[in-house]
Amino acid sequence: MYENCSKVLRWLETREAVIFRSWIYSSFRSSVRSLKTLRHSNEELRFYQGQIDVLEKIVNLWEDLKTHSLEEVRNKEAPK
Repeated sequence: MYENCSKVLRWLETREAVIFRSWIYSSFRSSVRSLKTLRHSNEELRFYQGQIDVLEKIVNLWEDLKTHSLEEVRNKEAPK
């Protein structure tokens, strides 16, 4: 899993990824707001919140790799 994460994190450093990440993150946020406004089911809200959580996790890993080695990040993320 961490090997795949490191590939994704390398891609996240590209300009295209920054634009994509901003767009997808704001799209999910706006979808969640719309669903809350329309009073959709909790299951739909959980789905979108789950997607946002995944994006936030990727961004956090990317930020961690800017200041820590991959091994340090792996140790931090490993289940205890």
